[in-house]
Amino acid sequence: MIKYNEIVEIIINNHNFNLHPWHIHGHHFQVLERTGPNTGIWPGTYGEYPVAPVKRDTFMLQPNSYAIIRFRADNPDECPSLVP
Repeated sequence: MIKYNEIVEIIINNHNFNLHPWHIHGHHFQVLERTGPNTGIWPGTYGEYPVAPVKRDTFMLQPNSYAIIRFRADNPDECPSLVP
């Protein structure tokens, strides 16, 4: 369970060889890291995050790659279990 106002970080691995649009309903998120096509899945270590990560509501996950995103769980309209 995610608590209201909690910071959530998600690592997304795309094992497919197609682009995949990715979004979270009701939340904007920061893209902390996103690799190019065919760079493989997350290696288990973090790179350097940008000082001001890009904020998005959707992005394209490259084929055979990964991305790391972060968001604040602060929209109880989209997630009723997040009532403060």
